[in-house]
Amino acid sequence: MASCRVAQHDGSVVFPLSAVHYMEIAKIVDPTRRANLATIMEELSGFTTLTSRTVIMRLEIESVLERELNVTPNLEPAVRLLGWGAQHSVLGVEGGVQIVDDAGNDATALARRRVGALALDELLSNARLMLERGLLSGPRDEAEVAKLRATGWQPDAAVKVAQERADRETELVGILHADPRWRKGRLRDVISAREVAYEIWDALTECLLAKGMSKLNWLNDRQRIRTFVRSMPSAEVVIEMKTARHRNPSSTWDT
Repeated sequence: MASCRVAQHDGSVVFPLSAVHYMEIAKIVDPTRRANLATIMEELSGFTTLTSRTVIMRLEIESVLERELNVTPNLEPAVRLLGWGAQHSVLGVEGGVQIVDDAGNDATALARRRVGALALDELLSNARLMLERGLLSGPRDEAEVAKLRATGWQPDAAVKVAQERADRETELVGILHADPRWRKGRLRDVISAREVAYEIWDALTECLLAKGMSKLNWLNDRQRIRTFVRSMPSAEVVIEMKTARHRNPSSTWDT
């Protein structure tokens, strides 16, 4: 820990958080244990976060389509792979704290005039820092949990998505048990097809529609589809890991 502190302080090493860190720490039931871990995570990361995998996937799709179809990529602002805060790790954007009136209208300018620009900036900066700390450390007790849920807090959302993914892999285990030849043959193709269907298809469709296209004419070309999917590093890593795990018929899956 001491070495990590020194490396972080002199800037030679960065310890970014990711969406997975936020999801995993949310599973800790003991509030004291979670708060202690959150303190260490804040110290080492400074709330620096990796951008969302969804953002990376869109960039990879754009790159492959540009190469395969020779189309001009959609021009977007430069994507920051390292940003600040939980929202950057989930959505790829850096959020903030906004002041609104009773009707929900932006009242930041009014507040700035009333309290002064410097005072308001300090207030908003502190509020944002407290928000990030709260996202990591979580509620202190059941009373706070009830209060947060009453205002719309849904801490189970991320775990639900992870459970759905785990359930899909468990479903595939049953399919492979019923037809074991796939484990000895084109298992990677099976994994790739499911990855496209469940994780990539919506983003691919959005990219195509943005280019004025409705379909890919080479979707019936097995090798081109393989090349397309495996040209996306984020998908390739997942496919290789899942393929290796599904080779073992005894593997089980959880969140």
